[in-house]
Amino acid sequence: MSRAISRRTISQACLDGLAEAEATYSAWTGGVTMRAAPESFVQTVIAKRLHEAGSLLLLEASVKQLLAFASGDEIVEDNAGRNGRIDIATYYKSKAPRFLIEIKKLGKSGSFRKDHERILSLMSKIPSLQNGFLVGYTTAVESDTVERRLREPVSGLSVKIIRKSSLVPVKTLYKKERLLGVAIYRVDRPSADAQDSV
Repeated sequence: MSRAISRRTISQACLDGLAEAEATYSAWTGGVTMRAAPESFVQTVIAKRLHEAGSLLLLEASVKQLLAFASGDEIVEDNAGRNGRIDIATYYKSKAPRFLIEIKKLGKSGSFRKDHERILSLMSKIPSLQNGFLVGYTTAVESDTVERRLREPVSGLSVKIIRKSSLVPVKTLYKKERLLGVAIYRVDRPSADAQDSV
């Protein structure tokens, strides 16, 4: 049964989903970190955790689909490419989108900038949206490198780091030892003053 769930529940479900994805992939591969798995695997495990917490959700919803859904239309298949899709959109019985979640495997480069812009754009068009969440995970040999890789992709963006896991020792596909770090960032709706100044 679906119910409204809080921002705290969303962020905890994301963190728990990442921990479950790591444990599951490690078990399936004989010790390899989920960093070697496709993002879609991590996305699916997080989606399962969100559903268990009481949320209904859509995976890989396009902007077009979310706008139609928010206005009460049915979700129809959209053959648009991967760009412009939201990894997970949660909702409950009112059928209005509540939270948007983007998941990214972070590396030496990359940014959440486009995901952040897409979430803010949708927030300006869909009044029911409460927050967006960016979920990042990475591995490196040194803890300082992990911390930097968790900070840099959101540098200059108006987000808050609301959850971080302790660093977890993991192994690569070639059995090299690494540290896994995870961060959950919250995207808030811009204030009226901030929107007026743009």
